[in-house]
Amino acid sequence: MEREVAANRQGNSPVTQPPGASANSLSRQQTPRRGGLGDAPALRGRWDGGGLAWQAFRGELPLVRKAVIAGNWKMHMTCAEARAFASAFLPLVASLPEDREVVLAPPFTAISTLHEELRGSRVALAAQNVHWEEKGAYTGMISAPMLLEHGVTHAIVGHSEPRKYYSETDEQINLRARSAQAHGLIPILCVGESLDQREARETERVIHRQVEQGLEGIDPLRLIVAYEPIWAIGTGKTCAAVEADRICGLIRGWVGHPDVIVQYGGSVNASTIDELMAQPDIDGVLVGGASLDPVGFARIAGYQVPVTA
Repeated sequence: MEREVAANRQGNSPVTQPPGASANSLSRQQTPRRGGLGDAPALRGRWDGGGLAWQAFRGELPLVRKAVIAGNWKMHMTCAEARAFASAFLPLVASLPEDREVVLAPPFTAISTLHEELRGSRVALAAQNVHWEEKGAYTGMISAPMLLEHGVTHAIVGHSEPRKYYSETDEQINLRARSAQAHGLIPILCVGESLDQREARETERVIHRQVEQGLEGIDPLRLIVAYEPIWAIGTGKTCAAVEADRICGLIRGWVGHPDVIVQYGGSVNASTIDELMAQPDIDGVLVGGASLDPVGFARIAGYQVPVTA
């Protein structure tokens, strides 16, 4: 099976708008795009039975904005547990519609194991972080080349937990995203506000800053941005679908390209997924705890949006 990805750089940095500006909201079905990184080769992702091996070639390829359903396992799942999950999960998502992609982000220790279990399936593999250097004296860190060796295609950067616990800055997150793209990985860059910031009516200012600084020099067509309100992560609280859609639309406008993929994340589960995915500016979800259950996560991946006349 072959999946094709084309990138089209629209300048070296995101075009920003002031907070509150309206976004250019287009539905996933209305946004075909064609590739070409200027003089750089377009990129094709080919499923080779063991991961997406990025192969460069010149020319233009069509790419439609797809929903991306990503599961972030955080510090859960041993290798044995990852195998058991894959065994239960893969049959449940074997016949998903072609309008969506599924990505799993296990802990680093289970990446190689899950890579083997996902071989030949439609499920892609992500890392939970990536360092900006290829190698060096960075104890405990993982580089992009190390991840590529194990079939990884995506890398989460800027998640609220590393921002909080390890004081990651927007500058460091930008370096991680740049390194990911430079090596052919798709960064999933997380942005979001705390409860104090939301109550102080600083949501738009905070997220606009994160987008502006975190995405400097980033190609918007080889990128996923995940809006994760910090107050809704692991708390059981979910941002109202309409409000989540509003913020995702603003993010799309601040990035400056209507085709950038924007996810929502924050206590997403099987009971909220259909309403969230019915929103025009939400292109998928980044799921935490609910992605640990193969049956529940399969329901999320198999979301159903009501057909309107």
